Amino acid sequence: MERRRQHRDEANVEIELFARGKLRAGLIADVSLGGVLVQVPEMLVLESGETVLVRLYGLASAVAQVRWCENGWMGLEFRMPLHPSVIDFALREYADSHSSGPASILSHRAA
Repeated sequence: MERRRQHRDEANVEIELFARGKLRAGLIADVSLGGVLVQVPEMLVLESGETVLVRLYGLASAVAQVRWCENGWMGLEFRMPLHPSVIDFALREYADSHSSGPASILSHRAA
């Protein structure tokens, strides 16, 4: 049985991911105060331990460390835990008005 340190919420939220000097699109699949599971274009392969910036479009960025990256999925751990209100906003307010779904974001913004 997998054990997590924190509760995770399912999500469908578009993000910007800044890694290796490039800005890329991603989609949050689940999120907790301490980390996030992100769907990314499969050609994006990062090494465990690399540092990235994660940002909801137009909002402040969070620094995160890559824990794993495989087959278009990436597990990230935030350097500083998110405030619960950020997760609440992302899941309830932001996602409803900004997400166009995984097929749209990953095919159109995956440059």
